[in-house]
Amino acid sequence: MLLILPVAVVAQFKITGKVLDSADKRSVPGATIFLANASVGTATAVDGTFTLDNVHSGQYELVVTMVGYTTFRKTILVNENINLPDIIVSSKSIALNEVKIRPDPNWARNYEWFRQEFLGSSGYADRCKILNPELIDIHYDESSRTLTASSSDFIIIENKALGYRVKYLLSQFS
Repeated sequence: MLLILPVAVVAQFKITGKVLDSADKRSVPGATIFLANASVGTATAVDGTFTLDNVHSGQYELVVTMVGYTTFRKTILVNENINLPDIIVSSKSIALNEVKIRPDPNWARNYEWFRQEFLGSSGYADRCKILNPELIDIHYDESSRTLTASSSDFIIIENKALGYRVKYLLSQFS
């Protein structure tokens, strides 16, 4: 019994599935699949299939993202290998207003405020670097004194002091 117990504690499972477009039921290649608050993720193959390996038992939020599609989220309970039914994602239509392109004179100030609030102000946080800050949409509302930020793609955060690089989907920050 004592010899089998360590194997049961470190049991790992596999999650498989397929991502399809809601309009024509075609596969969606290159979609990002990950478990929120876990370090497990992958991308769909050309035929829309994916496999998440080495998943520990527990409850997770499965997230599917792809530029041009709405984000799909589903809570799943993992205690065995899971073959998910087809995941159907919808195209995201974005209505654009007239755009006047001009530099934001306060962008550097707003970015620094965002960086400090998002990453913190410790010595380790000072060593963090956002490698693609141009993806972050930052807005400061003077009347409510509220800083908001979001990104349509993953931002990449690197901390050489602690030896990590993570991709973070910044849906909403306030």
